[in-house]
Amino acid sequence: MTPPTSLFDSQLHQDSDDISRLRLVPDLDPSDRRHLRLVLDSPVEPLAPVSTQSGYARWGKRAIDILIAVPMLLLVLPILIIGALVVLLTLGRPIIYRQRRVGRGGHPFEIIKLRTMKPEATVDLSGDEAVLDVTDRTTPATRILRRLSLDEFSQLWNVIRGEMSLVGPRPEVWTKAVRHGLVAHQRNQVRPGMTGAWQISPARNGEIRDGVEHDLRYIESVTLANDVRILSKTPAAIIRSETD
Repeated sequence: MTPPTSLFDSQLHQDSDDISRLRLVPDLDPSDRRHLRLVLDSPVEPLAPVSTQSGYARWGKRAIDILIAVPMLLLVLPILIIGALVVLLTLGRPIIYRQRRVGRGGHPFEIIKLRTMKPEATVDLSGDEAVLDVTDRTTPATRILRRLSLDEFSQLWNVIRGEMSLVGPRPEVWTKAVRHGLVAHQRNQVRPGMTGAWQISPARNGEIRDGVEHDLRYIESVTLANDVRILSKTPAAIIRSETD
């Protein structure tokens, strides 16, 4: 069987059953395939055109990401080192937490964060609810890291690598995206962001799938002014989310 070459146009033909056409996302792990929604004889609609063809969207946004992310990573490196020591002393190894998320074009990538959860408190991503409450899964020290979003500064490395942007849709967990149809989705036409329209909205403490409209409105207007506006509102949104 010839491997799929396109995210939205690939097809698999099945000899048995009455299913004649299945559309799958490439690069799935075997464990992910059982979660994937199979669309029977229903073509995946092409993504609606968005304003990502401007000079800023095509190359300016990426250039600004690099110009800001590189010096910012160097600036926060002492904070990351202190945070890593906190994790090591309170939770032990591993210090870095990697998780498969959905990136631009629906391609998976590993997001990088400082680990803030106890190793025995694993979240079951096959369901929508955590096994334990956040306070049970963290220590007082790592709760501070989470409250100030210090555990997410390491994502600047994802930005430098080109997997993320400073501003964009929040990258959904891969298994959840597969289950809720957010892999081949319009929101993935741009790189996911460390912050974004959903992240500064009142919906930021809910599920990503419930705030998709914020992302769709963002990709309709990918401009420098809009990115600056979102970045400027992010600190207040972080503080607000902890006091609501």
